[in-house]
Amino acid sequence: MDAALADEDSQTLSWALWRIFDLTWKLDPHQLAVHAKFLEWNARRQTAEYEEQVIAAGADLDDVWVEEIGRRFGKTAKWIVILAQIALERPGAVLLYGTAYQKDIAEIIVPLCELLLGDAPPELHPKYQRSKGGQNEGLYFPNGSVIRLAGLDEHPNAFRGRFSDGIVLSEAGFMKGLEELVRAVLLPQFQRRPWAFLVLESSTSKQLDHDFLTKFVPDAKLRGAYVRKTIDDNLVISPRAKAKAIRQAGGRGSAICEREYYCEQVRDLESHVIPEFDERLHVVAVAKPKYSIAVVGADPGMQDLFGEVWAYWDFEAARIVVEYSWCARNASTRKVAAVNAAVEYQLYRSQTPARMKSIPLNSDGNVVGWTELLAGEKFASLAPRLHAMANAEKRMPQRWEINHPSTQGVYWDGAAFKQNPYQRHSDIELRLMADLEAEWGYMFAPTAKDDREAQINLVRSALANGKMVFTPDAGPVIEHVKNATWNDKRTDFERHKVHGHYDCLAALIYLTRNIQAIKQRRPFPPTYADPRAHDVATWYQPPMQRDEIKPFFDAFGGGRIWRPDR
Repeated sequence: MDAALADEDSQTLSWALWRIFDLTWKLDPHQLAVHAKFLEWNARRQTAEYEEQVIAAGADLDDVWVEEIGRRFGKTAKWIVILAQIALERPGAVLLYGTAYQKDIAEIIVPLCELLLGDAPPELHPKYQRSKGGQNEGLYFPNGSVIRLAGLDEHPNAFRGRFSDGIVLSEAGFMKGLEELVRAVLLPQFQRRPWAFLVLESSTSKQLDHDFLTKFVPDAKLRGAYVRKTIDDNLVISPRAKAKAIRQAGGRGSAICEREYYCEQVRDLESHVIPEFDERLHVVAVAKPKYSIAVVGADPGMQDLFGEVWAYWDFEAARIVVEYSWCARNASTRKVAAVNAAVEYQLYRSQTPARMKSIPLNSDGNVVGWTELLAGEKFASLAPRLHAMANAEKRMPQRWEINHPSTQGVYWDGAAFKQNPYQRHSDIELRLMADLEAEWGYMFAPTAKDDREAQINLVRSALANGKMVFTPDAGPVIEHVKNATWNDKRTDFERHKVHGHYDCLAALIYLTRNIQAIKQRRPFPPTYADPRAHDVATWYQPPMQRDEIKPFFDAFGGGRIWRPDR
């Protein structure tokens, strides 16, 4: 009898709390602490002072709250309860709870909603409604409010709507196209609803350059709208249960455990194409040797990026040094040629090919000029100089028998100094390669296309053995090598909205494959070659020690003969 009365009293209290719309009693203390921070931010967010602070901080996602919280904290349960409370407080409210995968709705979210909201009195109890198209699936409340439920992978259109009073995206760090979704689809739904908010909650993303980590977390920190919690912050889980979860995730130090439970950004070595790459070890400032053999690798693309990488073989250090890289989408051959001219002049002081004299300095009618072709590029200021070199009447030789200008990046080929780069290699795009050579004077040889896995392994081995480094100015190739992942079947690189098909990595793979043939070539000149600089219109040759020229030595003091350029 006492037990029955106790149950009745408990139900009466529960229903009373439902009727005053205070469901926070369902939350554990550690969840309540996070919710209190959210409430403080949400109140501050709706003030003029907050907007001024956001602008001053350089942030722009005013209405976004971010929670980077590990597994076993109860973040999903917390937000279901909070959204239900808002639905009761605001009749007719339209709320959205979104997940990365549709299967999570039926397997996780709906059962959890029944567990958390099943004790509601009949007049407040939400009804789960499932629609065939997924557009209107959700929890419908008697007061006209709704919590729409949607998975981004199968029902992305369900995230669209005319207006919304609040949105929570669960495991946002695993949603593709997150920034586009937030900026273009979700935030516009808050128009004329200053109380509306967007929550991004997630454990740490496997993809280190995911929008969640690179865009939303930094912006939220600037605005004081960020919370980070780990499994250790869960105050109700038993030490035994916590130890078991950690053990089953591989233990402390394992990528899965650190990422899922402790919010550490750890590269997933299983999914990364080049797991050996470590930015702390492989991106270093190096002193460039006076003589080296440079090689260029390219991976053409129109739908994907056109990626290109410049590197040299450091003979004495026995390593590949990646100096620079570039990539662009939908790049024309004219654009590629202009970028090559700028980069190779900057790196090696190579002269612009004479075939490029048809390019004006500035666009003229329908003809695109140097200034426009290099606009936004790192070496855009070189446009006038490149244009002048292309139109010069006297041209610098690309080969010097003995001496060479000290400004040029050269190597000794066994008989003479030659201008870098030694070779350019490209994925097999014969038409593009023919156009680059015939129209603009840049020759690319097709790369050898043997075993692809073996080619990738050359890069991996070079990094693992300390035989490859990147300069800090190497450009996008660093991000491509660091972030490239396999697709689910491990048959190809996973495409990325910014990095494309990781085309600079592909270019580096081709470069590494073809640089093997020059590793034994000594780029240094013999001892009789004088490396001193001289005017580019002359060349130097040490006098031959023969009797018939001895009078010249006696008359002029001997030593050197300067001859006009041949």
